Amino acid sequence: MRDVERYLQRPVIAALPGGTLSPEALRAPVDVYFMLGGSIMDLGRRVARLRDGGRRVFVHLDLVEGLGRDTAAVEYIQRHIRPDGVISTKTDLLAHAKEIGLITVQRIFLLDSLSYERGVTSAERLKPDLVEVMPGVMPRVIRALIRALPCPVIAGGLIRTRQDAIEALEAGAVAISTSRQELWVREL
Repeated sequence: MRDVERYLQRPVIAALPGGTLSPEALRAPVDVYFMLGGSIMDLGRRVARLRDGGRRVFVHLDLVEGLGRDTAAVEYIQRHIRPDGVISTKTDLLAHAKEIGLITVQRIFLLDSLSYERGVTSAERLKPDLVEVMPGVMPRVIRALIRALPCPVIAGGLIRTRQDAIEALEAGAVAISTSRQELWVREL
């Protein structure tokens, strides 16, 4: 496993729904961005703009418009979009992304005990660089996942307040991802 925690020197990740790149997003005092969608037609330009500014960018493979959901899409993203890493719920895409040198974030949606167990088993097999747990407002579950998983955990989804973010970080998450601009701050 690579030392991916160096990418997370600040504990807040700016999540950009639709892959939008607003002036506020460009000015945000964050180091890492999650591009949650967007079109293949302009995603490369947006990623390049952030990377040129010294930012780290992860593209959510499942949400990019105009791409298939196969290994060729992963290779296209690596060669032409050039993010630091990718996010997905699909372990086959993440496995290929790891093989070709991208940092991987496995997104796990926790709905019940069964989805928790499946998520842990899947992450143990895949060994992604990071796991993003959703929703991220469950400190007790975050603590349990940290004990069970072979990699650092990011808390995302439904983090709406500073207190939500603090509780997720105090539970052991290495970072939180949020689209709430008021939480895109240097320190929580």
